[in-house]
Amino acid sequence: MNPSETWQYILTKANSRSFEIPTTPQNKRIPKWFSVSRNDEYIVVANAKTNSPSVSLKNERRITFSDFESIFDYYEIRKNGAKGISKEVAAKSMNSAYIFALIDDAYKTAAISV
Repeated sequence: MNPSETWQYILTKANSRSFEIPTTPQNKRIPKWFSVSRNDEYIVVANAKTNSPSVSLKNERRITFSDFESIFDYYEIRKNGAKGISKEVAAKSMNSAYIFALIDDAYKTAAISV
């Protein structure tokens, strides 16, 4: 799937109900859960209410398609174990960990491949 198709899948999934997914750390850190919901044309990320350990956000975060698209191409690079990618991605978006987890969840739940 391309960024637009993946984004639409996530919006549709979040439209029907909020859901919780874990982050996808590439090191030995324990994944942290977060809640995903939709508000108009963006995704809302918040602390998990059901699963733990939860991320610790003071405020909800918005993820727009522009933010999502700027990180999308890094997903496969990161998944393939590229070193030093975190700093570059973090400079593009403070939501990169959530975006990577959203992409990962979309590919797993939609049973599709990159």
